[in-house]
Amino acid sequence: MEYPHFIALDMLTQDEDTYPIGIAWSLTDGQIKSTLIAPDDLWQAWPSSVAQDLGYSRDQLLIHGVPCAEVIRELDYDVHTDQLWVGTELSMQAHGLHQIYMSCQVECPWHLEEASQLYPEYTEAELLDELQHLAELQQLDLRYAEAQVQAWLHLHAHLHRQTWDA
Repeated sequence: MEYPHFIALDMLTQDEDTYPIGIAWSLTDGQIKSTLIAPDDLWQAWPSSVAQDLGYSRDQLLIHGVPCAEVIRELDYDVHTDQLWVGTELSMQAHGLHQIYMSCQVECPWHLEEASQLYPEYTEAELLDELQHLAELQQLDLRYAEAQVQAWLHLHAHLHRQTWDA
């Protein structure tokens, strides 16, 4: 079975001027790649309360995150289509992905679509209910990008009556 390329980003806040701090995407074989993102030099300092809520400080992301250029290089290597699928918050996810590319002064080549469009026979509410159910069964915390991508892979396999085992 070939899987769609699902993508999710962990964002600093839900504000318009936010930045991505983590990213995860799926490969067509069902594997997931994920990483923390090192803040770009131009991205503003974060309030300590926000860093506490996320579980990461700016310093931790500078140490453990990868630069945006490496994220771009890896994503470009892995994805050979111009379309990526996001579970929720399409505009926020698109904003985060564009921030990564803008930090390297490169235009983002990806077109993001809502993953629900892959399954027109289901309503968005039905898909989200089933996604939540599968996430609970797998003990996935959907606040995080990697868990979101994993849940969508499970849902895709479930809707195609196969077992996701990557």
